Amino acid sequence: MPRYRPLLRLLCWFAFALTALGLAPASLAQAPDGYARIHFQRSDGRYEGWGLHVWGDGHALGSDVLWTDPLKPTGTTDYGIYFDIPLQEGATVINFIVHRGSEKSVATDQLLPLDEFNREVWVRAGDEKLYAQPPATPPVKAAIAVAKQAADRQPAGVWVGLALVLAVIAMGVIAALRTNRLREDIGRQTGLLAEARAEIARQAAAQNEAQAQNRSLAGVDELTGVLTRNGFRQAMVATQAKARRNRAGFAVFFVDLDNFKPVNDRFGHGAGDHVLKTVAGRFVAAVRESDTVARLGGDEFIVIADELSDPLAAARLAQKLVACATEVVEYEGNLIRVAASIGIAVYPHDGADDALVASADAAMYRAKNAGKNCVRFVADEFDELVAQQDSAEAALREALDADRLDAVADEFLAPDGAVWARRVRPVATVPGESPVALTELVSPDAALALASDTRVLERLAALAEAAKGGVWAFAPARASLGDPRFIAACRGVLARLDVVGAQLVLEFDAAMVRPEGLNELIARGLRFGLAANDPARLRVDTLLMDALSYIRLPNGDGLVARASSAAAAAAARLGVAVVLTLGADETASSDFAADACLRLG
Repeated sequence: MPRYRPLLRLLCWFAFALTALGLAPASLAQAPDGYARIHFQRSDGRYEGWGLHVWGDGHALGSDVLWTDPLKPTGTTDYGIYFDIPLQEGATVINFIVHRGSEKSVATDQLLPLDEFNREVWVRAGDEKLYAQPPATPPVKAAIAVAKQAADRQPAGVWVGLALVLAVIAMGVIAALRTNRLREDIGRQTGLLAEARAEIARQAAAQNEAQAQNRSLAGVDELTGVLTRNGFRQAMVATQAKARRNRAGFAVFFVDLDNFKPVNDRFGHGAGDHVLKTVAGRFVAAVRESDTVARLGGDEFIVIADELSDPLAAARLAQKLVACATEVVEYEGNLIRVAASIGIAVYPHDGADDALVASADAAMYRAKNAGKNCVRFVADEFDELVAQQDSAEAALREALDADRLDAVADEFLAPDGAVWARRVRPVATVPGESPVALTELVSPDAALALASDTRVLERLAALAEAAKGGVWAFAPARASLGDPRFIAACRGVLARLDVVGAQLVLEFDAAMVRPEGLNELIARGLRFGLAANDPARLRVDTLLMDALSYIRLPNGDGLVARASSAAAAAAARLGVAVVLTLGADETASSDFAADACLRLG
C-alpha cells in the first residue's frame, strides 16, 4: 500500500481544488445578450421533470419547443432554476409556460413583454404574476440546484479538464491495484500449481501401487498381462453363472504350446518369456472382448469363449488360436516358431466347474497324441462333425477350383403330383459320370460360402430361364445373406427372372433374423422360405413377414409330428404355405395337410 500514497495524495489535492472552485462566485449574473431568461421557483425545491414550453414568433430556437419535448433548464441559482431562450431580432414578446407533463406551473399560458422586463423575469409555481426582480420570498435551494450551483459558477472547459485529469489518475490507481492483485493471484496460483503437481505425483504413486495390488488380487500375470489361474477361476465362475441364467453355453479351450522347451534351451529364458508374451497378445487379439484368456503356468493357456456352444464355430476359433501360436516370433534377430495343441470342452454338454476344465485338459493330451498342433473335442461326435465339415468344405473348394461346381433342382410336389416349386442345391460334376451331391455346410467359411452361393445363384437363373418360369428356392449360407456382393448378385438374378416370369425364394433357418440388406430386394420381388428344423420352437405369428412364401417343416413321429402339425395349423390360419420335408422312404401322415412335399434322397 505505501507505493500508492503519492497517487492518493494527488487525489486529495484535486478534491481540494474542486472544492475551492465550487465556492467561487458564479460567472453568469444576468441573461446573455440576445437571450431572454426565465427564472422558476417551487416552494418544495424539487424540479425533476420540469421544463419550458415556448411558441410564437419571438424566439430563435428554429421551431417551437413542443409540449411533449420541453426545453431543459439552462442552470440553477439560489432562487431555483432558469431557462435561457435565444431571441429573434426585434422580438417584443415570448409565449411560454413552465410545466411537467400535463402539470402546469400556473393554470393559463403566460406572455413575457421583453422590453418591460428587460428580457429577464421571475415566476413562481402557482403564481400567475411575473416579477421583474426576485420576489421577497425565502430562497429555496432545490435538491438538484444544490448539486448544480458549483458547476454553474465555472466555465465548462475547466471542469472538463479537471474531469479528464481525475479520470486518468483514477485509471492509473485502478490499473495499479489490479496489477498488484494479479501478481498476488499469480503467486497464489503458482503455489497451488506446485501443490497440485506434488499431489498428482503422490496420487500416481498410490495408483500404481493400487494397480499392482489389484493385479495381484485379480490374478493378472505380470509377464503376459493375461489372467493367472486365480483370475481364470473367478472368470469361470462368472461365465458359468451367466450361462445358467441365460440357458446358454460356452466353450473352454485348453492350450499347450508345442516345442516350447527347446526355445528356452537354445535361445535362453529371455526368448521364452518373449514368445509367451507375444503369443498371449495374439490370443487376446484373436478372441472377442467378452472372452477370457488366462495363463495357467509355464506354457499352458486357457481361453473361455462366452456364449459359444456351436462345435463348428468353436473349431474355427481353435484353428485361429493354432495359427496365432504357429506364427513366427522374432527375437534378437532369431526367428522362433512354436505350435499349439488344443482341447475343447463345451458347456453344458461336457460337464461343469472343474470337471469341464479337466475334460478340456484331457482332450488337449489327445491332440498331442494325435501328432500335436491340432484340435480335439471332449466329445467324439463333435470331432466327427468337424471332420465331416472339413471334408465337405474341401470337396466344395475342389469343385470351385476345378470349375466343376454346378447345381441341380429338387421338386416341391403338390398333393396332386404337380410341381409346386423347385429348390436348387450344389453338386460337383465329374466327366462321364453323374453329378456328385455336395454335403450342405452348416457353418462354412465365409469366403468359400460366398463363392459357392454366387455360382449356384447364377446356375439357378439359367435353369429358370430354360424352364421359362416357376418358383425357384435356394438356401444360401448365413454369412452370404449379409454380404453386399451376394445382394448384388441377387439383384441381377431377380432382373433375369422377371423377364421370364419366374420367382426367387431365399430359404434360411427360422431361428435367424431376416438380414436388413434384403429389404431392397423385397420390393423387386424377392420372397423367403423358412426351414424350421425344430418346429416346437417355431412361433409362426412372430416370424410372419410381408415377403414370406412358405414354411418347410420336418416329418417324423411322436413329438416332432405333433409339433409340425401345430406349426402347420398356425401357418394355415395366417395364410402361409406349408412344405413337408420327407426322406427317401418316408410317407406323409394322412392327417397332415401340406401344400407341397420336398423329398430328400
